[in-house]
Amino acid sequence: IPTFAYIIIIEIWANPDYGPILSGYVGLLLVGGLYLAIGAFASTMTRNQIIAFIATVFTILILTIATALAPRFLPNALAPVASFLNVNRQYDDFSKGLIDISNIVYFLSGIAFFLTLAVKALESRKWR
Repeated sequence: IPTFAYIIIIEIWANPDYGPILSGYVGLLLVGGLYLAIGAFASTMTRNQIIAFIATVFTILILTIATALAPRFLPNALAPVASFLNVNRQYDDFSKGLIDISNIVYFLSGIAFFLTLAVKALESRKWR
């Protein structure tokens, strides 16, 4: 919300293109949703908040740094898969002003995947 002040300032001093601004906000919303879903899943796996935080950060690091470095070390057949899983690569189109359906599907399926895992983890507690 505080970044809306930047839009107002840019509007006063210049003539901004609202396409990249809007797509950037959509991308940030989707990335934030994915990170929150990962955090929700990590929270359901442990009762300790610190361990849940570390698991969340570790998972996010895997989806950003490890998938960016992995194509260098993987065989040519697996390199595109690791590159596709990189969150930064999926967000790049949003930052350029492009809203691609494949990027939206990536984030929504990641959100659905981690929230489904969280629900299943909570359901499994009933049977313990």
